[in-house]
Amino acid sequence: MKLSERFWTKAFLILALVFVILFSHFVCRNEVTKMPFINQSVEHLDDAQSMVLKISASTLTVSYFISLLPDDHASPLAGTLADFSKYFVLLLGMIFLERLMVLEGIPLVFSIIIPASCFFFMLFILFKKEILKKIGLKLLVFGIAVLLVVPCGTYLSQTIGDRYLGYVNDTITKAEAGSEVIDDSVSMETGDKSFYEKVSALFQTAVNGLKDYINYFKNIIERFITSIAIMIIIYCGIPFITFVIFIWILNQLFQFQSFQVLGDKLIRRRRKPELQDDKLEFPDDKLRDDKED
Repeated sequence: MKLSERFWTKAFLILALVFVILFSHFVCRNEVTKMPFINQSVEHLDDAQSMVLKISASTLTVSYFISLLPDDHASPLAGTLADFSKYFVLLLGMIFLERLMVLEGIPLVFSIIIPASCFFFMLFILFKKEILKKIGLKLLVFGIAVLLVVPCGTYLSQTIGDRYLGYVNDTITKAEAGSEVIDDSVSMETGDKSFYEKVSALFQTAVNGLKDYINYFKNIIERFITSIAIMIIIYCGIPFITFVIFIWILNQLFQFQSFQVLGDKLIRRRRKPELQDDKLEFPDDKLRDDKED
């Protein structure tokens, strides 16, 4: 009687896991991309990509008008703007990776990771090997981490971005407006006013010579630097920190032995040179004792 109960219990668990595999692969994978938090994440990432492209275009426009300056003054400013390109590539790459995680990574969890986890649990039920249970649990935890970290990271980025991205939008607006102003000033006939006087009137600030003109571009570049720092924190730093925190929390909850073994190995490697030094010093101490005798 006990044998039949165990058999039916195992059969029920295996059938339940098979149902989870089929439901996850054929239903959840297709329906998860239609959920509201996925659509909100995609819209947020589209807005982020648009903002990065706008500020990148603004730097190119400002770079063009910097070329109107004499070479001695234009070269340092143009070099600074040229260095911005790598940061824009980094931001776009990170945004694309987050978008890939949302649109492909989350469905992948339901189509592969969760079914694979259930498969290892089925093997554990049949063969009672503890290693199979650990593998299934780690796959399940990894899938949960991916499912939670993407919407949570996007939500935090959007919440913090609402406070600080206004500065970035203001920088883009000022750069675009300033470029249009300078373009109009360059294309207009000077008449009774000089070029710097017209720029001064349009900017409502004192631009009466080359020095003030350069200071204007320096101010714009400083705003670009601050804007890039804000976007790196929001679009790169926050998602990465969120992922690390989730992994740490899950590790603390489930106490994975692999992390503990890795830590023990690192500790042993640090202690090994100290033990070797002690072994090398011991014979010398013995010889000194013999000589004293």
